[in-house]
Amino acid sequence: VPEAVALYGEAIGRVEGIDAIAGACRAALEKLDSSHHVLSNEEIEIDGDSAKARSYVHAQHTKAGLPGGDNFTIGGVYIDVIVRTPDGWRIRERELKMLWQEGNPAVLG
Repeated sequence: VPEAVALYGEAIGRVEGIDAIAGACRAALEKLDSSHHVLSNEEIEIDGDSAKARSYVHAQHTKAGLPGGDNFTIGGVYIDVIVRTPDGWRIRERELKMLWQEGNPAVLG
């Protein structure tokens, strides 16, 4: 939704508004050589026109030639608040709870 909020932890922080969220994600990912995000084990609780959802995320980030290694991988959980709109279900809030990380954090800058 236009007024969405994303809470991406220390790396990006709190971002408000769909355009700002898209910009923050673009800024974090465009400089990479590759990135692969896998979401799994979704759990959704619907209550009328709103829902709470959880899904595991495994995200691989690669930037070749960096001192300390080319890869940085994170594992965590997305916790979402979702709302039904005239255009279908949309995320209103997403929080990333990082559970583990491996590799070179400098890959993300």
